[in-house]
Amino acid sequence: MTNLRGVRPLFALPFLLLPCLVHAQSIGPKRLVTSLGGGAGALRLTRTAEELAFGPDAAGSMTFRFAYAASRRISFGIHYDRIGTDATPSGIDRVRFTTYLAEVTYRPWQNARTALELYVALGPSVMSMRVRALDLPLRAQNTSAAVGVRTLHMLSGTMGLFLALDHGGSQEMIVQDYNGHTIEHDGAPLRLGWNSQRLNAGLLIRF
Repeated sequence: MTNLRGVRPLFALPFLLLPCLVHAQSIGPKRLVTSLGGGAGALRLTRTAEELAFGPDAAGSMTFRFAYAASRRISFGIHYDRIGTDATPSGIDRVRFTTYLAEVTYRPWQNARTALELYVALGPSVMSMRVRALDLPLRAQNTSAAVGVRTLHMLSGTMGLFLALDHGGSQEMIVQDYNGHTIEHDGAPLRLGWNSQRLNAGLLIRF
């Protein structure tokens, strides 16, 4: 009869490794993750002044995130975006939107090297716009929101890559000049709103 003593540990090996495989995770609890990247997409401007209409037009973006993993599923962090365009068919020479958002991230799936993340973020956004008919730029500020989906892939223990599809925007905001005076159109304050969809990619660091 064949001696099975040396074979029994081999049968037990998959069961010993199973917990490791199940709990393998690229973003574990108490991890800090920062990411920096950029991309392109579309920017739309809504308004009360028809001459300022544009969109969706091509736009560029830069994004920065810093997040702390409270658990293997949830992270909390900050989210900075810079979105803008220089080529518009309206009377605008260039426009920039800067957002400063508090973000909550949920990871429905991950393994040792890859993670899928869904996020929602909320915070202030600041607009800077230069109109061809005016010498000084205009500005506005309001609360903005963003949602999106990201995929993360770790190249090593600390470095990785991310690819994100982001959507953000703000309700209408009152436009002012740089002296704080409200800009009026047809006897009423000029109001502008915006939304943007972008595809961003870049580097991430996991601590």
